[in-house]
Amino acid sequence: MNLTDKDIALIDEVERASSRAKVATIVVIIALAISLVAFIYGWLESVTFAYMCVGLSLMSILLPRLIGRKQSELVALLVRVRSESSTLKDPITEALSKTPGGT
Repeated sequence: MNLTDKDIALIDEVERASSRAKVATIVVIIALAISLVAFIYGWLESVTFAYMCVGLSLMSILLPRLIGRKQSELVALLVRVRSESSTLKDPITEALSKTPGGT
Protein backbone atom coordinates (compact mmCIF):
# COMPACT_ATOMS: atom_id res chain seq x y z
CA MET A 1 0.00 0.00 0.00
CA ASN A 2 1.94 2.97 -1.30
CA LEU A 3 0.29 6.30 -0.62
CA THR A 4 1.72 9.43 -2.12
CA ASP A 5 1.77 12.82 -0.40
CA LYS A 6 -1.16 13.85 -2.57
CA ASP A 7 -3.15 10.83 -1.35
CA ILE A 8 -2.39 11.60 2.28
CA ALA A 9 -3.39 15.23 1.75
CA LEU A 10 -6.67 14.05 0.23
CA ILE A 11 -7.36 11.82 3.24
CA ASP A 12 -6.63 14.71 5.61
CA GLU A 13 -8.90 17.04 3.64
CA VAL A 14 -11.76 14.56 3.65
CA GLU A 15 -11.32 14.04 7.38
CA ARG A 16 -11.51 17.80 8.01
CA ALA A 17 -14.55 18.14 5.74
CA SER A 18 -16.28 15.31 7.55
CA SER A 19 -15.73 16.94 10.94
CA ARG A 20 -16.94 20.31 9.58
CA ALA A 21 -20.08 18.62 8.25
CA LYS A 22 -20.76 17.03 11.63
CA VAL A 23 -20.36 20.37 13.42
CA ALA A 24 -22.60 22.12 10.87
CA THR A 25 -25.29 19.47 11.32
CA ILE A 26 -25.16 19.87 15.10
CA VAL A 27 -25.47 23.67 14.75
CA VAL A 28 -28.51 23.25 12.50
CA ILE A 29 -30.15 20.87 14.98
CA ILE A 30 -29.51 23.34 17.81
CA ALA A 31 -31.05 26.11 15.68
CA LEU A 32 -34.10 23.91 15.15
CA ALA A 33 -34.40 23.32 18.89
CA ILE A 34 -34.09 27.04 19.64
CA SER A 35 -36.72 27.90 17.05
CA LEU A 36 -39.04 25.26 18.53
CA VAL A 37 -38.67 26.79 21.98
CA ALA A 38 -39.27 30.26 20.53
CA PHE A 39 -42.40 28.98 18.79
CA ILE A 40 -43.71 27.33 21.95
CA TYR A 41 -43.27 30.54 23.95
CA GLY A 42 -44.93 32.59 21.21
CA TRP A 43 -41.83 34.50 20.10
CA LEU A 44 -42.20 33.11 16.54
CA GLU A 45 -45.29 32.99 14.38
CA SER A 46 -46.34 29.66 12.93
CA VAL A 47 -45.51 30.65 9.34
CA THR A 48 -42.02 31.83 10.31
CA PHE A 49 -41.47 28.66 12.30
CA ALA A 50 -42.59 26.53 9.33
CA TYR A 51 -40.22 28.31 6.95
CA MET A 52 -37.36 27.96 9.44
CA CYS A 53 -38.04 24.24 9.87
CA VAL A 54 -38.08 23.62 6.12
CA GLY A 55 -34.95 25.68 5.54
CA LEU A 56 -32.99 24.22 8.42
CA SER A 57 -34.06 20.68 7.49
CA LEU A 58 -32.80 21.18 3.94
CA MET A 59 -29.56 22.62 5.30
CA SER A 60 -29.03 19.61 7.54
CA ILE A 61 -29.46 17.33 4.54
CA LEU A 62 -27.40 19.35 2.04
CA LEU A 63 -24.51 20.58 4.21
CA PRO A 64 -22.70 17.24 4.49
CA ARG A 65 -22.93 16.82 0.73
CA LEU A 66 -21.73 20.34 -0.02
CA ILE A 67 -18.91 20.35 2.51
CA GLY A 68 -17.72 16.80 1.85
CA ARG A 69 -17.40 16.78 -1.93
CA LYS A 70 -13.97 15.14 -1.87
CA GLN A 71 -15.41 11.86 -0.62
CA SER A 72 -15.79 10.53 -4.16
CA GLU A 73 -12.08 11.11 -4.70
CA LEU A 74 -11.35 9.27 -1.46
CA VAL A 75 -13.44 6.33 -2.63
CA ALA A 76 -11.49 6.26 -5.89
CA LEU A 77 -8.25 6.27 -3.89
CA LEU A 78 -9.44 3.39 -1.73
CA VAL A 79 -10.50 1.39 -4.78
CA ARG A 80 -7.05 1.94 -6.30
CA VAL A 81 -5.33 0.88 -3.08
CA ARG A 82 -7.55 -2.20 -2.82
CA SER A 83 -6.79 -3.21 -6.40
CA GLU A 84 -3.05 -2.77 -5.81
CA SER A 85 -3.12 -4.98 -2.74
CA SER A 86 -4.79 -8.01 -4.29
CA THR A 87 -3.04 -10.36 -1.84
CA LEU A 88 -5.22 -9.19 1.04
CA LYS A 89 -8.69 -10.67 0.99
CA ASP A 90 -11.59 -9.19 2.88
CA PRO A 91 -13.39 -11.89 4.92
CA ILE A 92 -16.67 -9.96 4.84
CA THR A 93 -16.61 -9.70 1.03
CA GLU A 94 -15.79 -13.38 0.75
CA ALA A 95 -18.63 -14.34 3.09
CA LEU A 96 -21.11 -12.18 1.19
CA SER A 97 -20.02 -13.48 -2.20
CA LYS A 98 -20.65 -17.11 -1.25
CA THR A 99 -23.86 -18.55 -2.56
CA PRO A 100 -26.39 -19.94 -0.11
CA GLY A 101 -25.99 -23.67 0.27
CA GLY A 102 -22.30 -23.80 1.15
CA THR A 103 -20.70 -23.74 -2.29
